[in-house]
Amino acid sequence: MSTGVGAAEVEFAGQGTVRITGTITDATEESFYRLLDQERIRTVELDSGGGQVYAALGIADRIHKLGINTWVMPGAKCYSACSLIFLAGEMRLADGLLGVHQIRPGEQNNSLTQAVVADIFAALSSYGTPDELVAVMLRTPPEEMYVFTPEEIDRLGVTRRQGEVTLSHLQVVESTLYDDWLVGTFLNTHTAQPFYALESRDLDPVFRIVHYPGKNQTFGEIIWSNRTFSPGKTDLRFVFERDANEFGAAGTFEIWVRADLEAIGYSWDFPGDKESVSFMNGFIYGHRLRVEDFAGRTIAQFGLSGSYKATEEFIALMAR
Repeated sequence: MSTGVGAAEVEFAGQGTVRITGTITDATEESFYRLLDQERIRTVELDSGGGQVYAALGIADRIHKLGINTWVMPGAKCYSACSLIFLAGEMRLADGLLGVHQIRPGEQNNSLTQAVVADIFAALSSYGTPDELVAVMLRTPPEEMYVFTPEEIDRLGVTRRQGEVTLSHLQVVESTLYDDWLVGTFLNTHTAQPFYALESRDLDPVFRIVHYPGKNQTFGEIIWSNRTFSPGKTDLRFVFERDANEFGAAGTFEIWVRADLEAIGYSWDFPGDKESVSFMNGFIYGHRLRVEDFAGRTIAQFGLSGSYKATEEFIALMAR
């Protein structure tokens, strides 16, 4: 998680404020600790393109435990590893630019294992990080940066003007992004149940296949963040499109699914029968997925790049 150049500067800006600017390193962490020993700090101002994950986590942990506030100043940016520090704030305000992307093992150090990635997301959960922000982070490749708009920051509840931390219900244990699809192991902290998920990179709506190993239950869902529906039941048509390539001609395959219409979208069960096998074959070998209602109106579309590898890993998780 490193962007930006030059060593970070850590300086006491007076009136209980520390300012961190530049690339975050081990030296940044050490300088921050020294200032904490010398001054009573209430707010950390941030202007950084990122840096070393471990150093950022150390600073974030101290901020979280001491109840220090964080602020991305107007005209400043807080990208990548810097976002971990910002999200640890007791109160936090992003007046500048806040950017995130996915963390991958070995990106900064070969010892950055999947267990460390899990620790990072456990920390984000304890900081009260909005679930949708975590979802965006998981879906943004390390070579890209997702910068939130002011409207998104307000909608997601990133800003926190009171010291109360509402814990996220989602904890990431492991995850991998394959082009348009994310697969991983998650923990529902409300129910203390682990589950496996295969999810679209698109978030609005998100297409998700979920398996709860304890219940041996598998279901699919299409969820919107900004729409509401009247509960009921309906039929959905899934149209899988395939382009011509060396393996065969172009064509389409469709299958009807009986779905529950819930407040935020659609859900349906995978009973493990022949119909489910056909559905997954279309998902694995297709290039695009179009979802239609009974009247033939398109309600959602998804690219299927990476679905083959993501499904392989999802099946491997289910077989554990």
